[in-house]
Amino acid sequence: MSSKGAWDEVRERVRDVADIVQVIGEHVRLKKAGVSYTGLCPFHGEKTSSFSVNSQRQFFHCFGCHESGDVFSFMMKYHHMTFPEALKELARRYQIDLPEHNLTDAEQERMRQREQLYRVNQEAARIFHQTLVSSGQAQAARKYLQERGVPQEAVEKYRLGYAPAPENAGWQFLISRLQQKKFPVSVIEQAGLAVRKAPGRHYDRFRDRVLFPIYDMSGREVAFGGRILGQGKPKYMNSPESMVFSKGNLLFGLYQHRQAIRSDRCAVVVEGNFDLLLLAVHGIDNVVAPLGTALTREHIKALRRYCDEVVLLFDGDSAGLRAARRSIPFFLSEQLEARVALLPTGHDPDTLVREKGAAAVRQLLEDAEPLAEFVFSALKDEHGLTLSGKNRMIAELAELTEQAADANQRELMAAHFSEQLGVSPDRFLIEQKAFGQVDEHVPVRQWPPGSEMEPEPEMLSDADWIPPDFSPERE
Repeated sequence: MSSKGAWDEVRERVRDVADIVQVIGEHVRLKKAGVSYTGLCPFHGEKTSSFSVNSQRQFFHCFGCHESGDVFSFMMKYHHMTFPEALKELARRYQIDLPEHNLTDAEQERMRQREQLYRVNQEAARIFHQTLVSSGQAQAARKYLQERGVPQEAVEKYRLGYAPAPENAGWQFLISRLQQKKFPVSVIEQAGLAVRKAPGRHYDRFRDRVLFPIYDMSGREVAFGGRILGQGKPKYMNSPESMVFSKGNLLFGLYQHRQAIRSDRCAVVVEGNFDLLLLAVHGIDNVVAPLGTALTREHIKALRRYCDEVVLLFDGDSAGLRAARRSIPFFLSEQLEARVALLPTGHDPDTLVREKGAAAVRQLLEDAEPLAEFVFSALKDEHGLTLSGKNRMIAELAELTEQAADANQRELMAAHFSEQLGVSPDRFLIEQKAFGQVDEHVPVRQWPPGSEMEPEPEMLSDADWIPPDFSPERE
């Protein structure tokens, strides 16, 4: 059989066994309607289902944005994959051998590199987890988790791990073990697990940290988040971005909690990994957390595939307020309802659920204020209701209403805010015209650079610095 014939045969085998309803149903809530299934389109914001999946024809079509295709088209569009990547992922899922000799050299190399990164992260997760649960070097880490109320069941469910301190295990604890598994140090570095001090000299990025594996939506380890046990900085650190990991696209916990979020039709967004973990331990498991960044539009798109509403559970400090304000354009453009619950002073979700119990957290979530109303109140507190204060409020609220997905929503918001301010809705329309056309991918409002919720700039940390006398040769 020719190479083209073999490729065509594999493609048809994948097409035959891959159930498009099952594949799409992992990301879109589908309801059966005759021989088809319907749901909200994952490719554009909508309130009424216009997305249809035909189980007999194995085909999808959106009557709103007109996206359509087969299971390969969906994988490519939804996951931003090339066709070879989509085919390989489906073949892997359905255990079909895939010949690679028909790919271009560049495609084969890209797929090989991605696969190496998946494999090295998977092995690192195994090493970290095994160290945490059984090594004498992890006694302090196990005690720390016990003191924070993390049971062994949660350690196993989330595959928590530990990277030992260099004074106990050396500077190449992970590197040496991965090299024993035949992983080149270059791949270990590309995955963000090793830091290069000089050519040929590397050391472990994660040291003396409790580690959380980070999964993509296919359930593969792509990165890690770590909390230091000692006094070093930063307290929390994530893997750097790589070919398989983008902080702006992934949410911690979404893979593990997707079914709970889909069932509740609501997602709770918290700021930290331990906040998420402790809420889940206490039965609140429809929770996700950003990975060291503010919420992005891609995050909101990902959540919209599983729920109808998001509750932001933030501190009541200025950083939490800015985070809520920054996210409004994304919620508006994606037509996803959002509310804000402010934590009591002195508490984060972790301490609140441990001290007051899950019932107190659930009540706080139940009483959450709609995001637009929350921001209106915050602006009123910031600017006041003087003439100049109202002018500033109108300018900022007009920018936000301009981000609404359709004209009806913009008019409704303008009428609502104008009534509360005692001005004509025309004031908002005039302000909106001054801003011009809004790019659908970029919020008009860019909150002050350097604010606490801005993505952190690259900076030296304990991961990037080691004593000048360090020598891997002595490890």
